[in-house]
Amino acid sequence: MRQYMQAQTKNPPYNQTLTEIEKELKKAYLNLNPHNYLSVSRLKNSMYCPNYARYILEGHRPARIETPESQEGTRIHQTLDTTPKEEAPPEEAALINSLNLINAALTKETPTLTELPYFSPTRPIWGIPDLITINNGKIQITERKTRTRLYGEEGLPHVFTDDIYQLHIQKKLISDILAAAASYTQIDVVDPSYITTAVEIRLRGENPENNSPQPVKEMQESEIGLTDNYGGESTATIRFGNSVENVLTVYADVDADSVSQRFDKTCEALLSNGKIDGRCLRCPQAKQRYCGFNVICRKRRSNPTLNDFL
Repeated sequence: MRQYMQAQTKNPPYNQTLTEIEKELKKAYLNLNPHNYLSVSRLKNSMYCPNYARYILEGHRPARIETPESQEGTRIHQTLDTTPKEEAPPEEAALINSLNLINAALTKETPTLTELPYFSPTRPIWGIPDLITINNGKIQITERKTRTRLYGEEGLPHVFTDDIYQLHIQKKLISDILAAAASYTQIDVVDPSYITTAVEIRLRGENPENNSPQPVKEMQESEIGLTDNYGGESTATIRFGNSVENVLTVYADVDADSVSQRFDKTCEALLSNGKIDGRCLRCPQAKQRYCGFNVICRKRRSNPTLNDFL
């Protein structure tokens, strides 16, 4: 079975609370099989595009097409991945990474955790957040993106709907781990309201070693429109600013009712082999440039079929 990465940090001397949490998490992750879990990436794409969701429901395992975004993103992630790791079986990686996260939240440590896999102990979802920072019991989840420009045509940050969906799922995943820990011990680990989410946008081709972001002092606030291939429309509140030149940090409210409802419906359909409602609409041009799957969809003028993903 494929090996997963766990933090190299040695287990801290757990107190009684953490020992109890460890015992219960071991039960939750016993015989964990990642193939029975939905990845954040698949779930995010399914929330955005009904054709993709139907494709997953047919049992296909999509091979993502390499795009400039994904190629540059890989380079950025490799450069900014600062957490030492070692290979481990999935259930061990799930346990150690969750315990390190919980321990930091309880003890008010301030670690920076990059590119570590997390598995929900209460539902079959897993993912690898680009960056998790913990400071005085508050958690921030950050996804790193590269774009050809920082701002879109309306002068707002170049943030896409599926960026918001991705952060929403990451927050659900981390919240599941913390909520499970609280339920085992009756001790609140982190209130979900203390979990913030952000997109860190870099100009493509920039050297990330020269522009590691710092806390943003001056922020602007705005609303951005959220549209997807189901025809769904809503808004999200964002705050944004440059911490260093050519790096734009965008704090996003990812908890809109419409996003939560789409998450719940998509999860239910994918996990129970249910029905996906909605017909695939044409993606906006800006989205097509960054989504490897929509490169294939563009070969047809309208209503692409599942065969277009093969």
